[in-house]
Amino acid sequence: MITFWFGVLGGLLINILRLYETARLPRIDRSPVLADPIYIIFQFVVFPLIGGLMTYAYQSSGVKLTPILAINIGASAPMLIKALVVASPPPRNNKERIG
Repeated sequence: MITFWFGVLGGLLINILRLYETARLPRIDRSPVLADPIYIIFQFVVFPLIGGLMTYAYQSSGVKLTPILAINIGASAPMLIKALVVASPPPRNNKERIG
C-alpha cells in the first residue's frame, strides 16, 4: 500500500512542476483554463490518484517496486492519459452516420 502513496506523490510532483513552469510565463501567455476548478481537481486529485492506482496494479501483478520506481510510474500516469486522449479519434457527427 505504501507504493500507492509513492505513485500519488509522483503524480503530484509532475503536476507541481508543470504549474511552476506555467507560473514563470508572463500572465498574458498563461492559459485561462488554470482558473477552472475542474481542471485543478483533475490535475491535483484525479491524476495523482490514477498514478497511485497504476503503481498498485503493478505491485498486485507481482512486480517488485522500489519507491523511486513507484514515483516514476505515478509521474508517467498523467502523460500516459494525455497520450491516450490525444490518440483517440474525435467523435463523429450524427449527421455523417445518417446521411
